[in-house]
Amino acid sequence: NDLVLVDDSRDTITTFRSTGGDPSLVSPPVRIQPWAFQYLSVRLRLSESSEPTSNLEFYWTTPYDKDFSPERRVVLPVAADGVLRDYVIGLEDNQAWLNSGVITQLRLDPMTGPGKIEIEYIHLWPFKTP
Repeated sequence: NDLVLVDDSRDTITTFRSTGGDPSLVSPPVRIQPWAFQYLSVRLRLSESSEPTSNLEFYWTTPYDKDFSPERRVVLPVAADGVLRDYVIGLEDNQAWLNSGVITQLRLDPMTGPGKIEIEYIHLWPFKTP
């Protein structure tokens, strides 16, 4: 999946190296009611990329759609400038998310090319956080 764990010894930040064009973090099986979670928040730092910007992509599967697909995806532009930033994806109006029934697995592609990825947290929230 083009992602190599570099360092998880720090208490709050886990570091990865993207070695290709499609790095991804995939959850174990889950059972999530999409209406109960309206926001995804991610705190991360992207660096050592040949591009100043990239895309963060959030995917999910359902019992009937077991493959990660562009139809069940949200894309958010992110900066690859070495600054630790908070990103929030609103899911409250995303019909693909709301109409999914039950979410069975999650996937986060933190960037779309080679580089260094440092993630402090990934959270699903029932409401928008400050």
